Amino acid sequence: MFPIRPEITPGIDLALTVGKKYICPYCQAQSIGDMEGDIGWVVCPMRPISTKWICLGCLEDIYSACLSTDYLHHPYRDIVQGAARLDGMDEHAYRLACIQHQLQTLISSDRPPNQHIPSREYLELLIAELQS
Repeated sequence: MFPIRPEITPGIDLALTVGKKYICPYCQAQSIGDMEGDIGWVVCPMRPISTKWICLGCLEDIYSACLSTDYLHHPYRDIVQGAARLDGMDEHAYRLACIQHQLQTLISSDRPPNQHIPSREYLELLIAELQS
């Protein structure tokens, strides 16, 4: 299952806001200055600072891991744990916020149902389970 992506911003557009030296805070590998390898940038609401941008690669890894029905054994759980730690959140709260963000993105995009992305019902069920 693919995660629900928020709007993707190209690095060249983001450079006007954060500068060409900006590096993804999670992977420390993607940079805005790497225009040939630009994979896109997204706002991550879990970031506690004003610069909430992360690279699309990190979003894919984190958001898909958070959606997993077998999250405790997901191979990218360590990436979620590292991101949560970096942002001063516990893993559970970070995962919950991630799924809530995907639900908000799905609702605001008004996308038709798609077998490759989680349904609204699935996201709401995950949220309810994490809140109990």
